Amino acid sequence: MKTLAAIIPFLGVALAATQAQTHLFACKERMFTGICTNIAVNSNACYELTTLGADWVRAISSASPDQGSTCTLYNEEGCTGTRLKIAACGINDLKDLDFDKTAVSFKCK
Repeated sequence: MKTLAAIIPFLGVALAATQAQTHLFACKERMFTGICTNIAVNSNACYELTTLGADWVRAISSASPDQGSTCTLYNEEGCTGTRLKIAACGINDLKDLDFDKTAVSFKCK
């Protein structure tokens, strides 16, 4: 039987190695229709849409992060260039904000 003293250091290492994760739900058409995907990402990490496939680059028309999270879409690789911040409940038509089919990368937190 393991003692509590032996388990606590192990848990500390496991917790330190765990990174917060969130999601961006993105669709290729407005109003969250068409082809959609729920992308799991580590918080504060830049995510390139090319990792989903070239057909996702400059293809998103509606997007929403998890409740309690925000995501920022960027029009250039490496989370640079013009940006658009999205909060929970999302944006059902990115055209309304002149960001339709513009995103190349994004970051959530």
